[in-house]
Parts: sequence; C-alpha cells; structure tokens
Amino acid sequence: MTTLDLILILALAIAIYFYARDRNSIQTLRRSNDQRELDRASWADRLARLEARNAALGDAPDHPLFVVNDQGVIEHLNSRAIDLLDANAIGRTIIEATRSHEIDALIQTTLASRQTNV
Repeated sequence: MTTLDLILILALAIAIYFYARDRNSIQTLRRSNDQRELDRASWADRLARLEARNAALGDAPDHPLFVVNDQGVIEHLNSRAIDLLDANAIGRTIIEATRSHEIDALIQTTLASRQTNV
C-alpha cells in the first residue's frame, strides 16, 4: 500500500465520519422540528378548545356580556351585547361603545379593584 492509498483511505474515513455526523445532526433536527410541530399543534388545539369554551360560556347568559382588557378596551361581546351595540364595539372602550358613564365607572372600579362585579 502506498502513501497515496493511505491518504485516500484517511480522506474517505474523514468524509464518512462527517457524513455520518451531519446525517445524525439532520435526523436530530428533524426529530426536534417534528416535536416542535407537535407542540405547536397541541397548543393550537388547546387554544381552539379554550376559545370554543369561552365562546360557549360567553353566549350562555341571557344578558349582555362584555369582556374587557386591563385598559378597559372591549375584547369580546356575546350575542346579546352585539344585539345592543354591534360587533364594531370590539376594540373600543366601554365609554366609546356605550356612551354610558355609569357602565364606564363600574368597569373602571372593577379594573382598579381587580374584582369581578356582577
């Protein structure tokens, strides 16, 4: 065996090593990506179920229901509230949507105390 043969065998061995390492890395990344996709799908499924449950709970009462964020901006209305106002009220403050200072005062008091008033 000549020096050239040894160099070619060594070069082939190094190439096989890097190929195997890269292949392993690719498989690990694919498994990791597959797991992330499953995690995303799981979260998306949970979110969809939660949104469906919230929608069902929100539409269950016979009275208007407003869901507001910390700034008092309407994020959700049940069907009774939409009948009173309209779907365009979403994204507006209570005072903008209702023009009622009494309702706005109740919302502001509730937000300040972080309690639910019924």
